[in-house]
Amino acid sequence: MPARLLGLVAAACLLVLCSTAIGATPTSTVSVGIVGPGRVVASVPKKSCARSCGITVPKGARVTLRAHPVGTARFIGWSGACSGTGPCRVTVGADVAVTATFRPTYSLSVGVVGTGSGRFSSVPHAISCHVHCTARFIAGTQVTLHAAAVAGSTFAGFVRACRGTTCVLVMSGNRIVGVHFVANPVARATAVTVTGRTRTSIGLYWTNPLGVHITRIVVRRARGAHAPARPTAGTGVPTRGTHPVTVTDAGLAAGTRYSYAIFVRDRYGHFSPATRLGSRTDAIHARRLGIPVPSLAPSAGVLTLLRFRPVPARLLGLVAAACLLVLCSTAIGATPTSTVSVGIVGP
Repeated sequence: MPARLLGLVAAACLLVLCSTAIGATPTSTVSVGIVGPGRVVASVPKKSCARSCGITVPKGARVTLRAHPVGTARFIGWSGACSGTGPCRVTVGADVAVTATFRPTYSLSVGVVGTGSGRFSSVPHAISCHVHCTARFIAGTQVTLHAAAVAGSTFAGFVRACRGTTCVLVMSGNRIVGVHFVANPVARATAVTVTGRTRTSIGLYWTNPLGVHITRIVVRRARGAHAPARPTAGTGVPTRGTHPVTVTDAGLAAGTRYSYAIFVRDRYGHFSPATRLGSRTDAIHARRLGIPVPSLAPSAGVLTLLRFRPVPARLLGLVAAACLLVLCSTAIGATPTSTVSVGIVGP
């Protein structure tokens, strides 16, 4: 081999050896794979990968990788050189590979519908409440819902995303489920009657149901022929005590039609259907002298106060003249008299 060529080869080898020994640092590659919506951030060097990437680091370096889900996604875990769901820490002696897996999540919203009350929960355990709860589950998760009514209510089944009395869902999208509880019927008040009435007030009496733990009696009034259908409708009539059986409603306006409804509330907070005023005594006609007399009821459940009819002036004049004539004849024209009784004995 020519001496010149040997010299060039020797110079090249010497250059490589010198650069390795003095200036160049050996490196390794960390291959990061990303599955699903997420990104990985490396500590050495500071780098963020939104999709699969390679990170070159000096040999022997200690690298920390952290996973960050995007949006509502959830980090499932590492595979390859790391495992678990915490930060991935590796000391790089040779090329290594690690994969971060992310999965989307979907919301499950569960709430109570109906007139009753109860509790509901989920398996896996993420939902447990009695009114409304929302939780997120990893896509593909099978979720089972359980429901139990409280005393005074009955569980009637699931609605919307589930039907019937069992609910098992595979989360492939956002879901809404209603838990239907029905309040057990509450017996209503009976035998509503009118106990007293004037031009501007009326007294009511009723019989409370037996076998019901009564916590409140609600009396509601409405103008017109239709009594309130709910215990929050119309105008409240003040009552006394926990379970009264009578009430006096004052401040009524003459010429206005009213209707009444009575509701019974039990210890679970449930109300009975409305009990309306009966049709026998639900109309009142007040005459001018202030003496109320019953009149024919226009419809069931209605109490009517009618305005007084004015007495014609001519009739009032005739009545006044007659009274004056009686008084004058007694005081002036009549002569007081006495009687002498005579008894005779013999012929």
